[in-house]
Amino acid sequence: MTQRGRFLLAVAVLLVAVVYFPLTKNYFVYDDFLDLYEISNESVWTYLIRVHGGHVYLVRNLIFYLCHRLFGAEAAYYFWVVLITLVRSDDSGSTTR
Repeated sequence: MTQRGRFLLAVAVLLVAVVYFPLTKNYFVYDDFLDLYEISNESVWTYLIRVHGGHVYLVRNLIFYLCHRLFGAEAAYYFWVVLITLVRSDDSGSTTR
């Protein structure tokens, strides 16, 4: 990648981080509370394969479960994981060129 390409990538990543940073101030809503309840009261396997809206969200549930194990009910840390994922996904396009 050229120096100009690296610069443009850095600008894009920075803009994504700036635009989405406010989401780190969010709190849990709606089915997030159901997830927290199920994680606390069900076995991990029951939670991981739980059907929600006709879908099995195995990877999503695994990530939410791991966040719960790491962060408890501190919503800010969950949303930092989301922000890092968004920034990283914007950066991932650089490896294909």
